[in-house]
Amino acid sequence: MKLIRWLAFSLSIAPCATWAEDLVQVYRDALRYDAQYAAARHALDAGRERLPQGEALLLPNVGLSAATNYGDATVKFRDPAFGNTDRNPQDWSYTFSLTQPIYRPDNVLRRDQAGFAVKQAEAAYGQAGQDLILRMSQAYFDILAAQESLTVIKAQKAATAEQLAQAKPRGLDGVFPYVLFDDRSKNGVDVRARMYAPMHGVMEDPATGSANAGLGNLLASLSEEQDATLQWSVAQGI
Repeated sequence: MKLIRWLAFSLSIAPCATWAEDLVQVYRDALRYDAQYAAARHALDAGRERLPQGEALLLPNVGLSAATNYGDATVKFRDPAFGNTDRNPQDWSYTFSLTQPIYRPDNVLRRDQAGFAVKQAEAAYGQAGQDLILRMSQAYFDILAAQESLTVIKAQKAATAEQLAQAKPRGLDGVFPYVLFDDRSKNGVDVRARMYAPMHGVMEDPATGSANAGLGNLLASLSEEQDATLQWSVAQGI
C-alpha cells in the first residue's frame, strides 16, 4: 500500500531514531492485536474461501458407491429323509457416476458473485490497514504531546515552588495579586485587580485590597514627573 510505503519513508528520515523505532514497534504490535484490523483480516480469509466454492459449482461431480449383501438361511424338515438345507446367499454391487453441468447460469452467477465478494473483502482489508496506520500514528503522537505537556507542567511547578520558597521569608506565601490593564474606552477602568490566596484558605478575595494596596505607589514610582497628581480607576474583584 502507498500509505505504508510513505510511512516507512517518513520513519527513515525521522530526526529521532528512537522515536521512529518505537513507532514501528507500535505499528507491528497493532497489526497483531488491533481488533478492527483482525476482524478485517479474518473477513478477507472467509471471503477468499467463497471463491473455490463458487468454482466448484462448475466442476464435474464424481460419485462412487459400493454395497454388499449377505444372507444366512437354514431349512429344516420334520422328515429326516429330506435332510436339512443351509443357504448363504451373498452379492456385491458397485456404482460409479460422473456428472458435468453443461448449462447452469445460476452457478455461473454464484461463481462471479464469489469473485466480487473477494475483491470487496480485499478492498476492506486495505482500508482497515490504512485506518490502523492513521489511528496508531494519531494516538502515538498524542502521547508524545501529552508527555511534552507534562514536562512543561513539571517545570512550571518547580518554578512556582522556587518562587514560593523565595516569597516565604517576606510573608507573601500563598498570596497572588493579579492586575490587568484594561482599555478605558471599552470598560471605563484603567486597571482590573484580583487576589488569590489558596494556601490561606481564600480562593479569591472579593475586596481585592491586597492586589491594589501598593499599586498606586508602584505606578507613581514609574512616572517620570517629580511632582504630579496621578489618578487611576481600579476595578476590584471579578
